[in-house]
Amino acid sequence: MTAIGRPKQAKRWEVTCVATAAILFGLAFTFPVLAHFSGIGEIDDWNQLLEIQWVPFYTVSHFHQLPLWNPYECGGVPMLGNPQSRFLSPFFLLHLLFGPVIGLHLEIILHLAIAWSGGYVLARVQGLSPLASTLCGSIYAGSSWFSLHMAEGHGHFLASAYLPWIVALLWVSFSERALIPAAGSGLLIALTLGEGGVYQVLQAFVFASLLGLTLSVLHRSYWPITAIAIFAAFSAGFAAFNLLPDYGMMHTYPRPWSATDHTSFRLICTALFSRVQDHGRENFGGRWRFWEYGAYIGPFAAVLSLFGAVKYPRRASPWVIAGVVFLVLAAGQITRHSLWNLLHELPIFSSSRVPSRFLIPFTLAVGVLASFGSEAILKRFKTWGVYVVCLTLCAMLVDFWQVSVSNLRYVVSGEQHNPVAASSSFRQVRGQSDNRMFDAALADEGSTYCYEYTVIETPAAGFNEATYRGEQYLLDPGTVTLTRWTPNRLEYAVDAGAASSVMVINQNYDPSWRVMSGQGQTFSYGGLLAVRVPAGKSQIVIQYISMAAIVGLAISMLTALAAFILFRWESRHPLRDA
Repeated sequence: MTAIGRPKQAKRWEVTCVATAAILFGLAFTFPVLAHFSGIGEIDDWNQLLEIQWVPFYTVSHFHQLPLWNPYECGGVPMLGNPQSRFLSPFFLLHLLFGPVIGLHLEIILHLAIAWSGGYVLARVQGLSPLASTLCGSIYAGSSWFSLHMAEGHGHFLASAYLPWIVALLWVSFSERALIPAAGSGLLIALTLGEGGVYQVLQAFVFASLLGLTLSVLHRSYWPITAIAIFAAFSAGFAAFNLLPDYGMMHTYPRPWSATDHTSFRLICTALFSRVQDHGRENFGGRWRFWEYGAYIGPFAAVLSLFGAVKYPRRASPWVIAGVVFLVLAAGQITRHSLWNLLHELPIFSSSRVPSRFLIPFTLAVGVLASFGSEAILKRFKTWGVYVVCLTLCAMLVDFWQVSVSNLRYVVSGEQHNPVAASSSFRQVRGQSDNRMFDAALADEGSTYCYEYTVIETPAAGFNEATYRGEQYLLDPGTVTLTRWTPNRLEYAVDAGAASSVMVINQNYDPSWRVMSGQGQTFSYGGLLAVRVPAGKSQIVIQYISMAAIVGLAISMLTALAAFILFRWESRHPLRDA
């Protein structure tokens, strides 16, 4: 496999320069956020994002509990198991230190820096020069997909920043016949999933499969396929702590979705080349609004990528194939047996929607090809080539900044207000809109009328509904008093008059709720959490304990141990070619 481009050893000066350039890029391309750092988003999905950011922050900072259960949403649903939860990330520390609003703004800056540096590293591991590699990072991180999804409140798209790093590590595994980089890619998949990046995980696996299969055919080697298998195994192992609870919630609350979505050729061209990339732009016949389509690359990147594909046909072929496949997938249901339909038949992919989101990895493939094109110019024209590439890079950065950055004004377009009247204790409420969940949570109220990745019906009643009987009550004569309330643990003093009475809690039933103290057992009473309690006075304590999370944690820890052993073994027995 000697023909595969191999990475060059990075020097300390290069690491320092790349880190500095990445931070500067992140600051420059998030200027509207820096200008109004305490503002919050108000439109569309921002309310849900702020709520799902605030609940883990409040659970940890106020109750000192791991955010396993979210009582503030849909009558109570798993927090760890929610595929859109984002707290299993080192960046969650920023939320604990600065609060969920400032923490999220810092995340936006840092993730953009990660995306830029990842694109640079991906080009470098192809054996390209530092100057040519800057184009890959600039195209991927500068494209409008980032600002458009942030403007809409799609916080889980921050995890797209890890895609170039995942692919770069896999490429190192391919070229160096090394196992540890493939395992490292699996760790980044776990991080991506921990930040709610379900779509990003699926895109990464498609990307990895395309590169691995192409390289196996080109170089007549099974090693890329082996590396992909190792990558998949470590991805599942590292992510098990999050993956198993996610699977449980999606099994309980599935989201079947048809494969009938289609993106026209005209709309794809508009998404990639139109300089009008505003969040509120009309989408020319698309099923979704424009933020689901925009992924601006502009004319410079297009020309350079075509030039790179022509000048380095063999080295560029994996990226050309990947780019073409992503374009075809982004088109959606072209025919009854289109590639999108076939992919949609696979598990997990069957819940996917909006095929145009595949334009995001497409921009990464374009970035790599554009770096190849820049490399060809540098080698062909020497000194003049440096001037040409530098001027092109500057023009491209100005173009991206003008087209993309203004969308981030929607991220800070509103102000955070304290609730008019906070509840004295937690209670459920039936709001007039599913776009008020964050405000309700700040008032210590759970929203039964909610917005999630799928429709979640709840039998829980709001205090403002006629069917409301309290947050806890007995079906038979007697009294029940809440003595302590936390998201994951509930304590009650019960005085039941009947020999066998039932205490009903005004939250959705979940089998992970267990009686920890007192007699009785939990069960579902019409979809609500209920406990059979004995006659007389008793203290009942129930707690949310996720066995899926416990098993997943054990698997993740064993996977980390396996990675450590593999690292020690491979450092002594390298598999790479001599």
